[in-house]
Amino acid sequence: MDAHKLWPLDRASIWKPLDKEKREIRILLLQPSEEEDDALYADLEIVSLDNEPEYKAISYVWGDATDTTVMFMNGGKVIEITRSLAAALRRFRDSRNFAALWADAVCINQADLWERADQVRIMDKIYASAIQVNVWLGRDALSSILDQALSLRHADSLAMLNLLQDVGQMKAAVEAKNLAFKSELCEILEEYSHLSCQNDQDRVYSLLGLSSALCNFPIDYQKTTEEVYLNFAIFCIANEGPETVFLSSTCSEEPSKLPSWVPDWRRRSSGIFARFSDSAKLHAACPAALQGLGFGYIKADRVKLGISAFIVDRLDKCAPTSTDIGILDEEHFKTKELNTVLAKIFRKWQTFFRAFQDNLLQILFCNVSRGLDAQPREMTRADFETVERFWTAIEDARASEEDILRGRDRLLLQQCVLIAQLFLTSSGQPGNAMRGVQAGDLVALFPGCRIPFIIRPAEGMAEQKTFRLISPCYVHGMMYGEALWDAFIAKANPAEKTEFQNEFDATQEKVAAGIEHTEKKALRAELANKHCPQLFEEIVLI
Repeated sequence: MDAHKLWPLDRASIWKPLDKEKREIRILLLQPSEEEDDALYADLEIVSLDNEPEYKAISYVWGDATDTTVMFMNGGKVIEITRSLAAALRRFRDSRNFAALWADAVCINQADLWERADQVRIMDKIYASAIQVNVWLGRDALSSILDQALSLRHADSLAMLNLLQDVGQMKAAVEAKNLAFKSELCEILEEYSHLSCQNDQDRVYSLLGLSSALCNFPIDYQKTTEEVYLNFAIFCIANEGPETVFLSSTCSEEPSKLPSWVPDWRRRSSGIFARFSDSAKLHAACPAALQGLGFGYIKADRVKLGISAFIVDRLDKCAPTSTDIGILDEEHFKTKELNTVLAKIFRKWQTFFRAFQDNLLQILFCNVSRGLDAQPREMTRADFETVERFWTAIEDARASEEDILRGRDRLLLQQCVLIAQLFLTSSGQPGNAMRGVQAGDLVALFPGCRIPFIIRPAEGMAEQKTFRLISPCYVHGMMYGEALWDAFIAKANPAEKTEFQNEFDATQEKVAAGIEHTEKKALRAELANKHCPQLFEEIVLI
């Protein structure tokens, strides 16, 4: 149900028109009450942001649109609001004085699509102008927050609890790195994709003001949700390149009207962006300089994306997933004895990956973990000890949970077991992608994307070089330009190889002593860049 259907049809007497030129907004003046359960009485006042009005903004979970209660307005009018909003208003209502509040569901005329678009465009200004931003997640939110605090996406969430549960200054919130207000918009959308939303278009529109690079994306509530998501993907690719869009586009068994390369923000996030976006920042499978190749064109039907690609390898075998052994979801995972679950899935993986056990952590965890390691690193003694515990657990099913995994390793593995798909390529390299990849899929590098992606030939269109985008991936031995280097070496003549090696040696001498091994790989990849364009071919993603 759309939000505007919660209110009576005669809205003009409550929501007076706003003057966009004056940057007008409505403020809810909430009458005081000493009893938390007392009925809500309020009025709406129009103010201009240019006059620096004093008010507090409320950020809250919308909740079920059909679960409503009433609020009494001046003049004897009654409107319906969701119970989640009512709970937030009662939480922030003053006991003695009128409270000047801003809440989107009431302060914006939800039935006026033009007004909604105008107000969404200045949403960042509304929050930034508030003297305070109150965040209300609901009475039952603490347990879910604690669960998030222990997840990979929120390694530092415990430090955020006071902000999320109580009151925070907006300026401080904007500066807080973990709230990602200044991050790429795709990352913000991924972060909040699990939240309920009355209008699926608002999953994009409501957060536009939080990313200065993308604040010019046009808002049009007349378009369908699919049109908005498609246009947003095209806008991001044209302005920022394909990486952030591709990282958020994953294969799904659910039918979709969208192309495979367009993220569907209605689907609950699986955490893929956190795992692979940080990996992209740390790796250089395809040098950033190759962005100059151009990442393509949009076909006339706006569904096909033309892009340059270097098809590196092919998936030969895929290891069993958690679903294959009966672990269906996170809750199912929690109900089983951890040592039994781990022993079961690792025995399935034992013959598959025994040859790569020394690199198991890199394969499983994409060599990064948000909030835990800021830079790529070689395997430490602790890492090797963790791997040893893995294999010990396989051979001794009686091992206790503590003997199998401790601390962050347990959390990391839980994420990987639930959503990972391990594989071997035709060249014998192990890798990790999202569940849904299969033998026969291809590993491809794209200009402007620093990590590889899995693509799949479109049914009946293989000869036309047409593919579907399936998942980002980690491929061991391919994350620092090795694939480009090997391909160049295979095709280069002796003179080219000598010239390239001399250039590499000369550049390396200019780099300060102590350069890390991974940096050497990245440097080699960047230098190989000028020799690599001929390795790429034009393909089409649908």
